[in-house]
Amino acid sequence: MQFLIIVKKFISAVLIFILRLLKVVDFQPRIALVTRTLTKAVTDLVHFIILFLSITLGYSIAGVLLFGHQYDAFGHVQNAMIYLIVMLIQWDPYQWVQVILNLQGTFPVYDNMVTFILV
Repeated sequence: MQFLIIVKKFISAVLIFILRLLKVVDFQPRIALVTRTLTKAVTDLVHFIILFLSITLGYSIAGVLLFGHQYDAFGHVQNAMIYLIVMLIQWDPYQWVQVILNLQGTFPVYDNMVTFILV
């Protein structure tokens, strides 16, 4: 739990640093193009994040209900959300095949993971 608090603080510090850096380099015309683009796209990005988190939350709750008793990564909703996001970021099909083969009822596992990736 302490590790997650440290990671959250680190991520927030990095985001604040990036935002300050973009504000400082706004004077240069080519980099200002990036900052103006991000400023105009902020509403769409917020809507995307809300949609992404709601879909991930739904799939993590389904994963906890279906596989929480068999697989530790789906033991709690927070762990399941982190697991699903990591699954999207670093896609390794061999790792997921091993997970599917180790769990009972392979079709629900396959269905949950594949539909999450496709959605």
